[in-house]
This record gives sequence, structure tokens and C-alpha cells, in this order.
Amino acid sequence: MAISTAPTVDGNTDPRCAARERPAETAEDNTLIAEGWYLFLPYQRGWGVTLVSGLASYDGMCRPLGYQSFVFVDGVFAGTVSPEPMNSRTTGAATDVNLWYADQVSAEYLRYAPDDPLCCASSTESVQFTIDDTPDGPVLNPVPPS
Repeated sequence: MAISTAPTVDGNTDPRCAARERPAETAEDNTLIAEGWYLFLPYQRGWGVTLVSGLASYDGMCRPLGYQSFVFVDGVFAGTVSPEPMNSRTTGAATDVNLWYADQVSAEYLRYAPDDPLCCASSTESVQFTIDDTPDGPVLNPVPPS
């Protein structure tokens, strides 16, 4: 599976936003940087699994635009927690992504009702993911609701 190139997003170019970016510390970080992503949030690592978040740009308050959370197993890309890059303060934006076990990741996504102010989504939705070992390599899969 190939890592997508960071999207082109018109955003805030204030250098104070870029000052918050995390420097590369892992091979996975360098892989994302090579595809045009900027690193943010601490990476999570355990059991050979690495979870890294990257962004493409910032909004006017330095919140991430065009962001994604990437999962790697033993350095091999396994998938992302969203089919498309996300934007802060929009429905579907992941707010809490965690590595729990060697084969489990979770993410919580904002859900805005039509009358919700941008500051405050009225609900969230949690999704569990498994990391499956396939003949083609590791794959991150959402667990269907029961």
C-alpha cells in the first residue's frame, strides 16, 4: 500500500504555526516528510506498531488542515484512520487516535449537528481498528459496529 502525498491546502502560512511541528525522530516520520506531510502530535510506538500524525497546512488559529493519522507495522505502512485527509472543526475530524495493542487502534471522530457552533460538536463517534497480517503485508481495518 502506498502512502498518499500530502494534499495541497490553502492555509495559514504564519511561521508560528510551523514552529509547533514535531521534528523527525523515526524512519516512519521521514517517510511521511518525503511525501510532503508536516509532523504534529507525539508518535505512539509499541509492539512494532508506530502511529504518526501528519498535516498539510493550518487554519487561522494554527489548527491542522488536511491531516491524517498513519499506522506502520515494523516500518511497513498499514493504513490510515480516515479514507481522506481531515480538517479541524469539521464532521469526521479525528480528535483522539490511540494505539492500544499490537493489533488494535482506536479513533474518535467529531460529529456536528446542523446547528452546532464550530467550537463544539454535539457528539463524537468511536471506531476500533484491527491490524491484520495479510500475505500482502499489514492492513488497518475498521471493526464494523455490532
